[in-house]
This record gives sequence, structure tokens and C-alpha cells, in this order.
Amino acid sequence: MSTHFQNERNYREELVDAHYAPPFLKELFGLQDVTRESTSLWAASAQRIYQNLTEIGLHDPQRHPDSRLLMAYCLYWWQSFCKGYAFKVEIFRDLEQSGLRFQPHDLFDPLARRSPHDLRISGFWGDVKTSTYFLLKVSGEIVSGDFFITRVGLSTYSARTLVVFLQNATWDIIDGETLQCLLSDLGNGLPRPARIPYHGGELVVAEYTDWKAKMRNYQGQRGELP
Repeated sequence: MSTHFQNERNYREELVDAHYAPPFLKELFGLQDVTRESTSLWAASAQRIYQNLTEIGLHDPQRHPDSRLLMAYCLYWWQSFCKGYAFKVEIFRDLEQSGLRFQPHDLFDPLARRSPHDLRISGFWGDVKTSTYFLLKVSGEIVSGDFFITRVGLSTYSARTLVVFLQNATWDIIDGETLQCLLSDLGNGLPRPARIPYHGGELVVAEYTDWKAKMRNYQGQRGELP
């Protein structure tokens, strides 16, 4: 890692994350409609970050043209942070409303936010992702975690669709039936669960609502539900 990049990351963690993450998350949990209202919450916090970095002299393009890169770096990662955690809160709330038993990591704990997984449900470790970038692994390398909740854009659906990517073994435990297809043909396979190839082997993709129903049935069989 270059010294230049390390310094930028240190600035972001010390001047942005440490000061703005706690109040942002607190306000995020207070929103009634996280999906609709979180964008304006992010925009307001980004404006405060811009003003703060400018006031303390870390953003002065006329005297230090490179300071624009630092500002762009901080705001880019802040947007990713806000978008990612808004999605996590949205999913956590939905899982609670669905009556599923799960243990989310503590979003207010900086160490927990850096943990390898976002939640644990019936012994399975999972993550909530805003995209399928977790599939971009080196050839032969398998993804970590038992399942991943995310949205995908499919040509056969009018909007981005909530799906769950699962390890073969995880899906086999809670159900087992799948349709073999390619990721590019996923829209034609769903709503039936599909088993797709990727660099490290295979993953199963199920619609989010179908996965929740399977998990609720599984938890009921295990006596985890009241």
C-alpha cells in the first residue's frame, strides 16, 4: 500500500468516519422510511464533511490542487458507507418484521463494523451487500460466508431485485432444489432457485422472499421460533 493512499485512508478514518459515522447511524435508525429518506441524510452529512475539510485547510484547490483528490476520495467512500449501511438497516428491519431470529453485528461499534460478517442466523454467517462485487474473486478462490443478501438488475424484471446468494452446502441444508443456469440468464431462472457457476465453484441464487420463507420453516423445525 502506498504512503499516499495510506495517508488518505487515515484522514478518512480520523476526520470523517470517526466523527460522522456515529451521528449518521443514529439518525439512520430514526428514519421511518430508510430507503426514501437516507439519500437526503447522506447529502446533508456530505455537505458538512465538505465544509469541515475546507475549514481546516485540507481542501484548498487554489493553493494545493491535489487536495481535490483527498476530498473526492473522502466523499466517495462516505457515500459508499452511507449507501451500504442504509441497505443493512433496511434488511435488518425487514428480517425483524418477518419474525426471523438473527443476530446482527453492532453497527455502532467500529470494530464490529469491520467484522467479516454482518449477521448470523441459525448458525449461518451472512453479509448484506449493495452489489455483487463479492463474486469478483481470483480464479479458484471461493467466497467467504454462507450467504449474501443483495440486489441485482435483471432484464426480465422492471426494478433491481432482492436476492440471496448462498453456498451450496447452506442451501442444501434449508432446501436443496435448484435449477442450473448462468448468472447472465438468472432472470429467466428466477423465481426458481438457480445454481450458477463462478470462479471458485458454484453458488445458489434464490429470491429474497423465498429464502426468508425457507429460513422461517428451517427455524421452526429447529424450535427457534416462539
